[in-house]
Amino acid sequence: MNWNTSIAPRATLLKITALLTLVILSSKPASALHSGRVDLATVSFANENNQSGDAEAVLNLNYKFETSLKNKGWNFELESDIFAASYPDFAFSVPEARLFYATKETEASIGRKKIDNINFLDEDWNLGVQTAFFRMDPFRPVEQGLTGLNYQIKTEQVFLEFFASPIFVPDQSPNLNVKGDGGISSNNPWVILPPERLELTTGGVLEIDYNLVEDSLPELLGQYQLGGRFGINLRDLSILGMYYNRPSRQLDFAVTAKVESGEDEGFINVQARPLFSREHFYGVQVKSTWMNKLTVKNGFYGIIQQSNSEAEEARFQTSKYDYFFISTGVEYEFSNAKLSLKHLLTNKKQVKDDDKFYFETSRFLFENAVAAEISDLRWRTFYFKSGAVYSYKEKTAQLYLRAEKMMRSGFSVYGYFNLINDFNRENLSSDNPELTPLGMQRYAALDNVRVGVSYVF
Repeated sequence: MNWNTSIAPRATLLKITALLTLVILSSKPASALHSGRVDLATVSFANENNQSGDAEAVLNLNYKFETSLKNKGWNFELESDIFAASYPDFAFSVPEARLFYATKETEASIGRKKIDNINFLDEDWNLGVQTAFFRMDPFRPVEQGLTGLNYQIKTEQVFLEFFASPIFVPDQSPNLNVKGDGGISSNNPWVILPPERLELTTGGVLEIDYNLVEDSLPELLGQYQLGGRFGINLRDLSILGMYYNRPSRQLDFAVTAKVESGEDEGFINVQARPLFSREHFYGVQVKSTWMNKLTVKNGFYGIIQQSNSEAEEARFQTSKYDYFFISTGVEYEFSNAKLSLKHLLTNKKQVKDDDKFYFETSRFLFENAVAAEISDLRWRTFYFKSGAVYSYKEKTAQLYLRAEKMMRSGFSVYGYFNLINDFNRENLSSDNPELTPLGMQRYAALDNVRVGVSYVF
């Protein structure tokens, strides 16, 4: 889809947005609620292959505010990360910021709203198929709301939702800087950068210069989204169906690369131009609960790529796939803990033209995996969370453990350990990182320990 074909729906949605905003703001809210969390920690990487070094201090802030009068009001949420190391980095996001008008069974809102009854792919696996994520730390992604107009009808038996937006906000990933000399840098300690040189079989070395073409960014953000969900609740059984027509939440790139001659030796000039790739996302999920203890979750989802003329003209580009997912899970609530067992199965079919060269990339952190987790485990003033994930396609495992001790007046101290083990190879070298990483392999150099203190208010 090009810019001209999206003008009509954009104009209509903007008019509706302006009208509903005036209605919601017609009365002044009165009551206000504040809450938040401040987290100060230090992170040490156990593997020397990390390129950015340890994060000497990480400051995370989450702040929520809501004010309302009767059935009108607005709420706001801020999430920010500050990495203090040799070269500090700062990033923030707004997971939720909206105006709303609500009755007993309906709600209309304008702005960014987190999804109620989110799909299991995003809830259990953080894939980002329906909603965007704040991914400054790949192992602690923060859910972001959908930005636009949202209308819900919610009763004890029926859930109906419509969503539309004239704009599109993709995943927020770590900051990357394209330097004047053609290199790429980042102050985010979790980033694994692309290679700076290519070693030839003849023994020679070609430097790689990167250039980002940004003229398509306004068009990327100006893409419309439409979708809706319909659900039924039958005592201990709930069924929810969904459909969305929107751009992919992970950006695609058209890449051109050619060998050029420099003053001393040759080099490769790589130009990357961000592209949007529209897709249809659909799914059906079933959730059943027995005695408020045992919960079984099953979800079936698909992503169908929609053709894009600009992307089709590119000679080199990242690979695109049609996906089908099956997510299953079992949860059991004990008196002082919750046990979760999950399985993710992914089937994908590449959408390609044999006349093109495609760069293989992994869109999702997990594709085929099993996981087990014990959370909310309480013992006196201590809380524990531990789990393991094994991606059997990439033969990569993740093990994590978090221990937290509650203190007085909202303070707590905690320790967090994260280990990635790639069974396909012994090492991931920062001098020669994998050009086309698969799944969790790109994070194999990021074993880390985090120790910190939190304050909840």
